[in-house]
Amino acid sequence: MNVGAYDLFTSLILGNMFHIDTSHWGFWQQTIAVVLITASQGAFNHMGIRTTTRLTDFSGYLIFFIAIVLTIAMLVGAQHYDVSRLFTFINYSARPAAGWCRIAATCSTSSCSGCCCRSTPSPGSTARPTHRKRR
Repeated sequence: MNVGAYDLFTSLILGNMFHIDTSHWGFWQQTIAVVLITASQGAFNHMGIRTTTRLTDFSGYLIFFIAIVLTIAMLVGAQHYDVSRLFTFINYSARPAAGWCRIAATCSTSSCSGCCCRSTPSPGSTARPTHRKRR
């Protein structure tokens, strides 16, 4: 995850937003950045579960706020509202006539594959309470 965060930061933020050429950066720059990311995570966990919980809560509120803003923006920008699309179900998964899948998928296999392909943890999944051992 930390290497992915490094790649996202260097390619998207430094490269595309600030136009900094990072093509000549190599192994040592990535290693130092990943160590710094990991150390910051360790520092937050060392400060206590309260700090980690506050950061996780903030992350959840931020995601919720951005989702509301994007929803409102899309509703304002829509040319018309087709409410029937909320209740219409069309199975777009792997029809045999599509030619790219040899097996006709059903709704249950599509749902299973969607659950198996989850790649990012949900907010709050890393903030586990710690308990001190009694002596």
